[in-house]
Parts: sequence; structure tokens; C-alpha cells
Amino acid sequence: HRPLALFGLCFFLYVGIEAGLGNWATTYFLWQGAAQAALLTSFYWLALTLGRFVFAALGSRFTPMSVLIFATGGAMLPGALMPDGLISSAPLPAWLAPAGLILAGFCIAPVFSSQLAWFARTQPPRLLPYMLTLGGVGGALLPALTGLALPRLGVTSVPLAPLIIAALLLGS
Repeated sequence: HRPLALFGLCFFLYVGIEAGLGNWATTYFLWQGAAQAALLTSFYWLALTLGRFVFAALGSRFTPMSVLIFATGGAMLPGALMPDGLISSAPLPAWLAPAGLILAGFCIAPVFSSQLAWFARTQPPRLLPYMLTLGGVGGALLPALTGLALPRLGVTSVPLAPLIIAALLLGS
């Protein structure tokens, strides 16, 4: 049951990162005073889509584990590059926050499809709906937890959440 639990945890955490960044980025940019907050968030989704196409073409050259490690590193970028994130005391150029978000979108792009293919190769296909459901639960629950943290941590919770979740994903 250990492989199933690990796959389930990975689906849960990954979709939580993807949805959390996409759901809360506009709020983050508005709190930072960005004039085009929703546009900046749309670039995240564009980078995510572009990354899926790029990695679909290159995916067979990498192991699923190396894709997962690359993606979790990329998911940590917002925590490092967004003001009020990991290095909030240092003055950061305004363009770093959107760049971190866009790069994170590109980096995390291959995770879902890689996990799906990896799971299908190693586990009974009848269990796949459970993994997809766990991903959906992560996509609903983890962004909600970020929202619950907003009143306590303020805007810091937005870049900090993917950092923490990615660390958990890497540790799993």
C-alpha cells in the first residue's frame, strides 16, 4: 500500500500547488499594488500550458522522479522571489515576483502528466480514479488553507504556501 499512499500524496500536493498558485496569485499581486494583477496571473497559466507542451515533447528523456524533483524546485520559486515570501526582508525588484510565478508555472507543468503515466505503468488502472480524486481534494483543500492563513499571515501566506507544499512533495 505504500506506493499507492505515495502516489496519492503526490497527486494531492501537486494539484494543491497548481491550484493554489493560480487561485491566490491575483490577490497577492493586488496586495502588492500591481496594476495588472489578473494579467500577471494569466501568464502563470500560460506558462503552465506552454510547459506541458514542451515537456510532452521532451518527457521521454527524463525519469518521472527527475521531473518531480525539477518541478518541486520550480514550485519553490515564488517563495524565494515574491516580496513577503522567504526573503521578505531583502528589497527585491518588482519584476521578480511575476517572473517567479511564471517560472513556477513552467516548472510544475510536467508533474501531473508524468505522475499519471508513472502511476499507469506501475499500478492497477482501476485505482487511477482515486488518485485523480485525491488530486482534486488537494486542489480544493490546500488553496483553502492558504486563504485561512491570509488573516493571520497576510500576503506572506501566498508565496509561502507553495514553498511548504513543495517541500512536503519533495520529502514524499
